[in-house]
Order: sequence, then C-alpha cells, then structure tokens
Amino acid sequence: MSIPYSDKKIIVMYCKMTKSKLLCSYIFIMRKGIAMKDNNGSVQPIDRVLDIFETLSAAPQGLTLSDLAAATSLHVSTAHRLLASLANRGYVRKDAENGKYRLTLRIYEISRRVSTVLNLFSASKPLLEKLSNDVKEIVHLVERDGNEVVYLHKFEPLFRPISITSSVGLHNPMYCTGVGKSIMAYLPEKEVRAIWDGTQVIPFTPKTITTSTPTYFQDGNGNYIYGFMQDDTGEKLYTAVQSAVDAARKEGAKYVIAMAHLGIEADCQPWTSSDVIVNTSGIDVVLDGHSHSTIAGDIVKNKEGKDVILTSTGTKLANIGCLTITADGKLSTALINDDGMGDTIAEIKSGYEEIVNTVVASTKVELTVNDPVSGERMVRRQETNLGDLCADAYRAMSGADIAVVNGGGIRVSIPAGDITYGQIIAVHPFGNEMCVVEATGQQILDALEMGARNAPGECGGFLQVSGMSYEIDLNVEPTVEVNADGMFTGVSGEYRVKNVKVGDEPLDLAKTYTLASHNYMLKSAGDGMAMFQGCTLLQDSVMIDNQVLINYIVDVLGGVVGEDYADPYGQGRITVIEKK
Repeated sequence: MSIPYSDKKIIVMYCKMTKSKLLCSYIFIMRKGIAMKDNNGSVQPIDRVLDIFETLSAAPQGLTLSDLAAATSLHVSTAHRLLASLANRGYVRKDAENGKYRLTLRIYEISRRVSTVLNLFSASKPLLEKLSNDVKEIVHLVERDGNEVVYLHKFEPLFRPISITSSVGLHNPMYCTGVGKSIMAYLPEKEVRAIWDGTQVIPFTPKTITTSTPTYFQDGNGNYIYGFMQDDTGEKLYTAVQSAVDAARKEGAKYVIAMAHLGIEADCQPWTSSDVIVNTSGIDVVLDGHSHSTIAGDIVKNKEGKDVILTSTGTKLANIGCLTITADGKLSTALINDDGMGDTIAEIKSGYEEIVNTVVASTKVELTVNDPVSGERMVRRQETNLGDLCADAYRAMSGADIAVVNGGGIRVSIPAGDITYGQIIAVHPFGNEMCVVEATGQQILDALEMGARNAPGECGGFLQVSGMSYEIDLNVEPTVEVNADGMFTGVSGEYRVKNVKVGDEPLDLAKTYTLASHNYMLKSAGDGMAMFQGCTLLQDSVMIDNQVLINYIVDVLGGVVGEDYADPYGQGRITVIEKK
C-alpha cells in the first residue's frame, strides 16, 4: 500500500468525548507505508517514542543521549533520530551546556487540552443549570466531533411546558443545529468550507440551509451583502446600522438592542460604538464587546438627542452583563462580578498555578508593548523590543531569511527579572503555530504596506520584523485596497513603506525569500494578509508560538534576554518618518 508523500504523517491521533469517557484511536503512518504491529498488537515505532516520553518524565534534570538509549534499550542512532524529531516538534529540548535532553512544556499544553475536556462538565454544570432555570429553556452541553456535534449533557429547567426531544450521546451535523452553527461561526472560513464540503446536506426542515457556506452572505448574483463599511467618514457604517434599525422597527420591534464589536478607543474612530449611537436613531441599548474597558451603563445621546445606554463588561470574565427591561418598559444595565463564577474560575486555575509559575528564563530588561513615556500601546504602530524578540524567535527557530509577527498577536509586556511559562503564554495566548513559506519581495512589500496603512494609528496587522528593516513615510497617504471581507487586493498609489532591506541588501521584488511567521497570517490570511495565499508552504505548523519564544530565549540566548534588547523602541528596524 502506497501513500502520497503529502499525506504522510508520523502520528495522527483522533480523540472524541462520549459522556464521561475520552475515547482515542490512533492511525500510524510511517514514511514508507503503514507501521507494522508486533505480536502483542502494539506499534513498535510508537512504543519507542512513548518509552522516551516516560523515561524523560522520570528524569526532570534530563538525560544524555547515551543514558537515554541505555534506559530505553534503544540503539544510540535510533534514539538520536527520534529525539531529533521530537525536538523539531517542540516536545524535547537539548541543554546546550550539558547536552542533556528533557521534556518541554509542550506536553503540558496537550495535557491541558485533554484535562480541559475532562473537566468541562464539572466546571460548567452549575453555570448551565442556573442558565437553564433562569431562562426556563433546555440548555445543551456539546462537543464538536468532526463535522458533527455530540450532545454531552442536557440541562432542563425545573418547569417548562414544552420539551425538546434530544438525548445525550446523540450526533447531529453541525450545519443544521443551533449549537453547531455557533461553533462554526468562530472557525476560520477555510475550516467551515471543509466541514461543508465533507457533509451530506439534507433539508431537515423548510428552513434548513442547503447552500454552500460562501453564499451565506451573498445575494443571487454572488455579491456580498455584508462588509466592514470602512469609509473614512463612518457614514457607510451609520447608514447600514440605521437601515437595520428601521427595518426592525417596521416589523414591530419595541426595543432595539445592538450587539457591537467596535470599542470606544480613539484609534477606532469613526467606527466606535459611541460614533454609531451619535449618528443614528432608534437604538435603545448598545452592548459593546471590543473595548476591554468596563463601561457601566454610560448614557450617550443619539442623533435625535435621546438617551442610549452603552455598556461593556470588560475582559477576562471580570464581569457578567445584565440587561433588565421592567414591566413599565424601563431599561437598565448592570455588571455582576459576584455570581460564583469567580470561585469556579479560581478552582480551575489553581490546578495549573505550579506549571504556569514555573520559571523558564530571565530578562535583564523590560520587554514592552507600551510606550515607556506615554504608557500607550505602541506594538501595533511602531517597533518595540518585545516585537523584535518575538520576530527574532521565529527567524532563529525556523532558519528562514526573514520573519514577521503581527503586533496584534503580541499581547503583554514582560518586566525585568524571571520569566515564567505563564508570562510567555500571555504574550502569545492564541496558540498560533510557526510556518515558513516562499514569498516574493513584492508579496513581502505588500504585507508591510498592509500593516502600515493606519500609521501613525494602530493596526493589529502592523508587522514587527526580523532579518529586515523598513521605513514608513507618513507624508504618503495610504492607498491600500481591500475587498468587502477586509482582504488585501492591491495598492492603488504610491507605497508609504520605503527603503526595505533584507539584511544590508535592498528588497528585490522579483526574488523569492523564505518567510517565517504563523498559520494565522500565512495560511488563514489573518489581518487581511491575502497576499500570501497560494505561497509554497515549506514548514507547516512546526511549533506553537509561545514554545517558539521559549526555545529561542533558552536555546539561542542561553536563557537570558540581555542588553541587545534594552531599548524599548527596538533596534532601529522600523523607522517612522513624521509628516512635514
């Protein structure tokens, strides 16, 4: 039996949750075909890998290659080959000083995912029971299982006149269930397309969606119905919102509650939630979700001078928002921060405190995302030392010519002193994975221009770089063009990104470079970076981003971030030319 090279993987693990049991099945595919089992039904290459894991787990100080080979009864060359593969995947690290191998915290990351699933029911049970009784509706706890959802538990209110026929253990396609659609709403478009293409679509009801995912937001001619309304004045957004409000009122809505993801920061103008309120009429309450600020029921005057409630719960589950409509029609909002949730979260977090507080390295300097003078966030608009460090990590660990990291993916500063694993996770909390592609100089220039289009304002796609340098001339107005989905389509005028160099050489627009970053930008066109779609993928999801950063600091910098990164404004890789 032969297998196409592109399909070959060392190990593929498939896990699913059924009731309280975690069932796992394994498919083992080796480079020269299907792995053979021994007489006991075990797969020898896998047994060897697991022997290495178990032996290293009992030796926290690490083992030399010879000691590990002896302990696992492996030939030295075999042990070395397996260790090299594990190191490449981020599971094992070799100490540069003593040559000993030891497990990384990558194992913890995987165990955390499994334990999270196993603890899902116990952690969510009191909250979901309360929700079910409060709204007097049936609440389901589900888990995705491929292109389906499996019902793990069913919470029924104490009193409900009408019941729903559903059962624990039932599997349903994602496309035709409310819970499945909710999960798909937060998946990348590519993954949603894959789910759709891999599902036999059957109309269970007259309302069942039976057209392909890309048409959800398109009219009969293939034109997108919705967009980001990104004009300079905000009028496109205000007009669209007003149209939706008017339609709701026309259909008899007594109240209009707007759910927004806009924020109130000055850099978001003219598209803030406050701007929308001021320039429209008919909205009663705006519940905002972008701003990390806590807004406890502020009153903003709308276009007609009427009061509109604006509220936001903040971030990290600090509060739960509550909207109340009284019998006499009065509306009010409140923030609840003592509903037993804090205790539940604290209990879950306590199980991981020892690991997240583990010291993995140290830094002699503060590594920052903020301007040390103003205190304002600057990682999304100019170079910072932490941005340099993160980009350097990608380049060093991949061996690519250059590396880029989006400023929006670098979340918090690291103070001088010990660096814990938890701090590294906080810097890169999204679980993105390192990739390397072949990209032309033109594609790289387009990416830099896309990231710099809002300068001196913020942009989540602003690129921190390694192995290269560039200038942003603010005297040149941005002419980046995007489609209705916010994806880069081209530059209509002069580039404001100038004097781009790779090392000491000018960027060659026709030359092909190896470029390291993560899957979010290089594979999923995150932050609108569509210019990389179709690029040849050289390394695919090699290592999770926080492990990339840890390995760089430990293995390359010797465990200490030194004076090379002392300047909070970076090493002069990005120069912003102010307006004259």
